[in-house]
Amino acid sequence: MRPYRLLAATAVLLALAHLAGSWAAEPLLPVAPPLAWCAAAGVALTVPALSWWVRGGLAVAGFALAALSLPVGERPNFGWTALRTGPVAPRTWLLWALVAVALVVAVAALPVAGPDRRRTLVTVTLLASAVALLMVRDVVTPPYLTAPGLDVVLPPYLVLVGLAVVAVHRSAAVVVAAGLGLAAVALLGVTAALPAFPAPAAGGLTFYSPLEYQARVGGGIWADVLGYAAAALVLVGCVRAHRRAHGAARPRS
Repeated sequence: MRPYRLLAATAVLLALAHLAGSWAAEPLLPVAPPLAWCAAAGVALTVPALSWWVRGGLAVAGFALAALSLPVGERPNFGWTALRTGPVAPRTWLLWALVAVALVVAVAALPVAGPDRRRTLVTVTLLASAVALLMVRDVVTPPYLTAPGLDVVLPPYLVLVGLAVVAVHRSAAVVVAAGLGLAAVALLGVTAALPAFPAPAAGGLTFYSPLEYQARVGGGIWADVLGYAAAALVLVGCVRAHRRAHGAARPRS
């Protein structure tokens, strides 16, 4: 078996372990998320048919996401509450900035495709959908939901949408754009507003089940599902774009 396939299988298994632990509110392996992102970065480094700029950009983004997902502090096991949120740490901003720069490098290094009017239409549709999604978030998010504020998620959201537009319009990389779009949806936290949770009681602390707590503070398990799916689509889309541009045959096992 080729190394990148072994790393890909490892990343999938670790991601599934994290999702299963999140669903049960009892982590099977607390370090599963960073290990999964490291394995995904390893896939980017070892998969064939990628240029070094794309390879390096995706790998750096994967390692930065691994650092972002490292367990920090103690995990609460009782008294889940959605009444308190803390400020974003400078380290978090720096790591997200590193992810953004790495993705910009990777998308910019994708092969350039010829002009196509259909891609222009897709680009316009993508931009309209991105604006509509921002409006939907304000409408469907209850005021008591402790999802990240728009001032926090808007800059990275715009970066992801802009990269998706570039991937479609410049490189015809529809799969890459789909992955970046899924990442934007997960980041925006729209999934956090979908469950019909009652408002917390006035005064004092309000306690929730682990699943409800996770959904209130950032999308819960569905945000993780979208994030992992987005990473897979971006990686697969980059490989497909390079193979299409160079006419490379699919490597044998």
